[in-house]
Amino acid sequence: MKQIFIFIAIFFYACSSAPDLSEKTIRLAISSNPKGFDPAFATDVVTGKMCMLLYDTMLRYDNKTNLVPGIATHWEISDDGKIYTFHLRDDVHFTNGVKLTSADVKQSIERISSPKTNSPMIWIFERIDTIETPNEHTIKITIGEPFAPFIQFFAMPSAAIVPSETKNPDFAFHPVGSGPWILEKWEQDNFLRFKRNPNYHEGAAKMEFLEFRIITETMTQSAEFEVGNLDVFEIPETEFARWHNSKKWKNRIRYKDDLDVYYIGLNCEKPPLNNPQVRRALSLGLDRKKIVDMQLGGKVRLAHGPIPPGLMGYNPMMPADPYLPEQAKKLLKKAGFEDGFEITLWQSQSSRWNILAESIQAYWREIGVNCKIKKTDWNFFKDAIRQGQCDAYLLDWIADYPDAENFLFPLFHSSQTQKRNRYANPKVDALIEEIQREIDLRKRINLIRKVEEEIIADAPWIFLWHSRKYFLTSSAMDNYEPPMMFFAEQWKNIDKRRVINGER
Repeated sequence: MKQIFIFIAIFFYACSSAPDLSEKTIRLAISSNPKGFDPAFATDVVTGKMCMLLYDTMLRYDNKTNLVPGIATHWEISDDGKIYTFHLRDDVHFTNGVKLTSADVKQSIERISSPKTNSPMIWIFERIDTIETPNEHTIKITIGEPFAPFIQFFAMPSAAIVPSETKNPDFAFHPVGSGPWILEKWEQDNFLRFKRNPNYHEGAAKMEFLEFRIITETMTQSAEFEVGNLDVFEIPETEFARWHNSKKWKNRIRYKDDLDVYYIGLNCEKPPLNNPQVRRALSLGLDRKKIVDMQLGGKVRLAHGPIPPGLMGYNPMMPADPYLPEQAKKLLKKAGFEDGFEITLWQSQSSRWNILAESIQAYWREIGVNCKIKKTDWNFFKDAIRQGQCDAYLLDWIADYPDAENFLFPLFHSSQTQKRNRYANPKVDALIEEIQREIDLRKRINLIRKVEEEIIADAPWIFLWHSRKYFLTSSAMDNYEPPMMFFAEQWKNIDKRRVINGER
């Protein structure tokens, strides 16, 4: 019955009286509405993606993790790593016709940094001491002490540049930017349509329109793609085998390696998890490879630590923990828990965690650990972690910016772990702080690998996997390759009409 309603909905959408703009439009799907279009509040994936269509940033990421010019044509960093000087293009205009200058960049940074804005992204610019604008095309930013990842913040969605004269209290829903697209229409819970900015400084987008259907059910997204109403479709894990086994579609599958880590957080203050030997035993008591092969079709990469492949400092020679149940039992006996103990594994109510939690429960039972599973709604789940109520919990971390430091400081520095799993190691703290200051790449890589080894030895987490996303593309998007950073795709260089007209 559910499938009948899905196809009825598709039929009415396809047969509406609106003109058919499909050949002029890139058609995509998202699972939820954005929070709005104010970069100061771009804290989720959907909002971040939408903001990067409407606005410019000083720098951008290419399809990998390399920084490339945005509205800054070039930049310099002082030898001491404290002064950043950006040189801006002189041909950038907002869609209201006003020219973008260094004053707009300064105001945008100060707006994020101001407590009055109440932006949750205030942290990206909190290190700034002074901002100077020697002229309309130059901006000079000084920070208090060297911070190696700082340059990457200028490519993040929240670093997007808004007009200085922005006073409209409804700005978040009637945005004015200088990016490649202009918001044409937003019907909540239905769709967002963008039209190309004809005056974009890099040249107008190749397609006239960009449309995002808001479709919460992945099954519905799948059906929409199959009947030709979407140009790109992210394959859910549960449907991968069906598409991969299809002669028609298997050669149209694309993938990207995500910069993330899935893990079991362990409360390092709660006995017996305050004992590293116990934490290590829980890790050795899991057959990660079998879990990912059975539940995820082996389509992910096993994690040996927090840092995902693709980031500077990742150590390809470090293996993931093997499955050694007898060794796990010996560690538990040595720690005084020969007869095991009880533990509660928390998860959000998302169905993605259900089978995984049950598998973990079964494996731990084999080494004498009685694991109870507790499912809660997302907000209660987050609060319970912060308040230290959870013994263990299932969670993931997605990169805010492509630097190993983003997988170290927020997750393992003792100043941050009170919000997570209460892990503290002064040596780890000192190494992370050195990584933040060090600007020599070779030294930085050595420090990253050294601190990761310390963290792995302490086992504050059980590291599970780094994910890989798979996409299907229509024939009109034959050469499409998804970028690694979720907000890096601006869709301005895609011309599917060449395929439709047989010209590619």
